[in-house]
Amino acid sequence: MKEAYFKELGTPDVIKIHEVPDPVPGPGEVLVRTHAVDIGRADVNYRRGFYPWPQFLPAVPGWEGSGVVEKLGEGVTNVSVGQPVYLVTMLTSPGDEGRGFGREKLVVPAHKLVVVPEGVDLDDAATAGYYAMAWCALREGYGGKPRADQKHPGALPGTLLQIGAAGAFGTGFVQVAKALGITVIGTVSGDEKAEFARASGADHTINYRTEDVHARVLELTNGRGVDMIVDHIGGDEFGKYFETLAPFGTILVLNLEKGDAGVDLLQPVVYSKRWPAVRYFGAIGLGEVPDEMKAHSEAVLDLMAKGKLRPRIGTTFPLDKVVEAQTLVENGTLGYVLLQLNRG
Repeated sequence: MKEAYFKELGTPDVIKIHEVPDPVPGPGEVLVRTHAVDIGRADVNYRRGFYPWPQFLPAVPGWEGSGVVEKLGEGVTNVSVGQPVYLVTMLTSPGDEGRGFGREKLVVPAHKLVVVPEGVDLDDAATAGYYAMAWCALREGYGGKPRADQKHPGALPGTLLQIGAAGAFGTGFVQVAKALGITVIGTVSGDEKAEFARASGADHTINYRTEDVHARVLELTNGRGVDMIVDHIGGDEFGKYFETLAPFGTILVLNLEKGDAGVDLLQPVVYSKRWPAVRYFGAIGLGEVPDEMKAHSEAVLDLMAKGKLRPRIGTTFPLDKVVEAQTLVENGTLGYVLLQLNRG
């Protein structure tokens, strides 16, 4: 079978394709035939050595994907041959994040599989990870008072400012927020991205290059500000929009795709006049709570089955074009970028 891998960190062309023997499932394991693999910013950052934790080498790209159960190991009873499944490294290999799904077949512990419900396309299912993070973070990360209309036992924000609302991460948060009944304002860098974000569910978009974000947010919220700001980008402008927050609102920081905040994380919080609560969520932390990660994944796949989440898949590539796929993601694009495997 074919497998993508890289032995060193660097530019996309460090990724190679080679032939390896088909894996064989042992007791309690299943053999999965890979169908689709999501290539996201996390894959790019891992390959570039952007993260502060150790990068395992050699590594296989693709931190989430989908496939079909092809063979059962001894004692497996919770899944059956032919069943569609969702795969995510935080469940299947939490201690070795370098072993991704950019390979035609793989062996996975049966109890760590997430079954894809009927009616969900396997390409769509391969994108469930960002949605699962959003589902977890939005339901658990808000520190304010519960809305009067909500049924969730915790608190949910009424309004949310999503930084970078047209990217893969931002799109996932926009759609989950709308499924939870939250009004979403998204920042974008141009008209095409504004249209994309609105088509994904954003109620309002603000072009941060041509508009005053602070003034526009206050206008849209009748001077109050938003209940939550979601920033998954970071960089030198981290904290720039904190004063758009309503008093006692929440700043939700996730992953920081530009590597770090570019400033002391506490400085803009200490000097803010909004008395914000700050929560940080990172995908790597979900590997420490696999039962929760599995439950969040099942929840968002169920929302996909009900038509409440609609992944925006932009470009697809075969496995042997993985370098082109990572280059596209690194340079920036709209919609999810997938590798499609075993398509005949």
